[in-house]
Amino acid sequence: MGAGKSTVLDDLKGDERFFGYSFYDLDSEIAKKFNVDISVLGDLIAQKGFEWFRAVELEVFQDILRLEEKVWIALGGGSLSNPEFFKLAKSIKGYWLNTDFETCLNRMQGDQNRPLASLSKDKLKELYIDRIVTYEIFDVFPYCIAK
Repeated sequence: MGAGKSTVLDDLKGDERFFGYSFYDLDSEIAKKFNVDISVLGDLIAQKGFEWFRAVELEVFQDILRLEEKVWIALGGGSLSNPEFFKLAKSIKGYWLNTDFETCLNRMQGDQNRPLASLSKDKLKELYIDRIVTYEIFDVFPYCIAK
């Protein structure tokens, strides 16, 4: 959460090195599936739970991979916590945005659309450390963007 995945994806869209690719933000695609604004996803997760969300996330990810060959997908911060999603993600080329915790925290604070943003700093740091182990299956993203 807050690593900059969606922002980087938007930047790649205009880069001529990536012409011919399709670009998806997984959270945006989930919102489209339910015909809601992305700002409502947090409310849906609160109502239906993270287990429901992870199942939908996997389904949408699989749908994109079935339709597209040359694709960039910004995954959710916890997407890889679903073992089935993790297994599928390991089978494709992926990158990790290795963003430090304080930067992620600053980007998340006060964001009502992020259900986990209300956790304490200590809990968020614990989650961040737990997820790094998972993210390390991917190479660190090599594309530099001055922001």
